[in-house]
Amino acid sequence: MICVSDRFSIGKILVESKRIDMAPSYQRESGAWSADKKKLFIDSLINGFDIPKVYLHDLRGQGGAYQYAAVDGKQRLSTLLEFLAGGFPLSDDFVYLGDDDPVSAGQKYTEFSEMWRETFKSILIDIVLIQQADEQDIEDLFSRLNNGEPLNAAEKRNAFGGDMAQLVREIATHKFFEKKLAFGNKRYSHYEVAAKLLRLEKSRMDGGSGPCDLKKKFLDSMVKDNKKMGATERQTLYQNCAKNLDYLCKIFEDRDQNLSKQSNPQMVYFTALGLKSDYNAADIDGRLQEFFPAFSAARVENNQKTEEEGRDYDLQEFGRLAQQGTNDSNSMRERDSIYRKFFLRWNDDIEIRDKKRLFRDEERYVIWLKAGKKCEKCAASLAFDDMEADHVEKWAIGGSTLLSNARCLCVNCNRSDNKVA
Repeated sequence: MICVSDRFSIGKILVESKRIDMAPSYQRESGAWSADKKKLFIDSLINGFDIPKVYLHDLRGQGGAYQYAAVDGKQRLSTLLEFLAGGFPLSDDFVYLGDDDPVSAGQKYTEFSEMWRETFKSILIDIVLIQQADEQDIEDLFSRLNNGEPLNAAEKRNAFGGDMAQLVREIATHKFFEKKLAFGNKRYSHYEVAAKLLRLEKSRMDGGSGPCDLKKKFLDSMVKDNKKMGATERQTLYQNCAKNLDYLCKIFEDRDQNLSKQSNPQMVYFTALGLKSDYNAADIDGRLQEFFPAFSAARVENNQKTEEEGRDYDLQEFGRLAQQGTNDSNSMRERDSIYRKFFLRWNDDIEIRDKKRLFRDEERYVIWLKAGKKCEKCAASLAFDDMEADHVEKWAIGGSTLLSNARCLCVNCNRSDNKVA
């Protein structure tokens, strides 16, 4: 990588503006400048104050549509072009610090005299042209700009380039991110979530049955290892993820408080889609809509209880797991299990889609609670690990594995009754 110092006149920037890529894929996300900040910048230019350098990736000779790409200084360039187009005036308290008074407070560029329009366009801006640079070079440069603030994981990952990085950006434009998440895309936080959802979906496509690790090193590997993807795999992964997000848009409200933190979306993505897949009811969508707010309310209520008032251990544990190791597969698996326990407690009439013989642990837990933690035949008290979930109507003769067709028995009663759970 070579950095070459140069100076462009504002007039040259105007001429070259259509050949400057203002939003290359590797660029860091930044907030728009306020009107006051824009006016202060123009004031600084006219009055000769020093301004920070603008960094441009020099793409000349590469045969693309652009000659340059804005690496650092996008807001300065866009503000300058907006002012040249008459988009906003000088501030009402603008004062020219030179000997004469060629421009006035509140004037737009289009209202300047012809001489001062040309004078303004002759102002020089320090430019650094970054040549012979690849995306890794740009990433390293990023970490030295913006007051030395290092790139976060999502910003670095976006700079890797390739098919998966592009797919992350595409998924992050889904309406789920814009409408449902209760946080913005500051510093690519939406990209971070999108990468996690794609990893969950890719793991499922590759044969995984449970949640996978969503830690930084795994997300980085996913993007690096999939810089080149087959068209069919890429399209299938995008369509599956987009289809699932379409469904979640039906379940969650706009700016949903259950999606208010960056650690939330991937967890509810996994659980909501898992519940939809494993259980059936005519109003399953409505039940899921009600479930997540009810679960959050139960957690709040539980946190206000003392131990003597019967604070629920599972809800306590969910909170602990949600604060520690949120991207760990084991933590996700345990939180999903707690979600399922409460969903089934509140929806014990629901049909189990999988026509299997054995009940899942979460289903056994609900059966045990409904029985008052006792054997339903001999009334002996039972620890959860000692209970057996028995089919009331024998599975061998067609009895369904439904919560409504289950009872809690001790080992002796289950065996003596010659029933198999």
